Amino acid sequence: MSRDVGQSWSKLYGDAHETAPHQPKAEKDMDLYNNAKGRALTSLGSDVSNTYLANKCKSLIDTHKLKRLVPRPGWTP
Repeated sequence: MSRDVGQSWSKLYGDAHETAPHQPKAEKDMDLYNNAKGRALTSLGSDVSNTYLANKCKSLIDTHKLKRLVPRPGWTP
C-alpha cells in the first residue's frame, strides 16, 4: 500500500485499523511493528512488482524479522 499511496497515508490507514478497543495489546504491538516493516519496503522504489514485494515480505517472515504471536495451550488472543 505504501508504494501506491505513500508512507504517510498508509501509516494513518494501517494504524487506524489497530485501534479496536478489544484488540489485545500484544497483538496491536505486533501489528504496528510489522506494518512499519512493510512500509520500510517502499525504499525499494515505486517500480517494484507485487511479486517482488511479496517475496521480500516472505523473506522477513523466514528470517524472523517480523513479530508473531505464538499460541500456547489455553491462550486466547
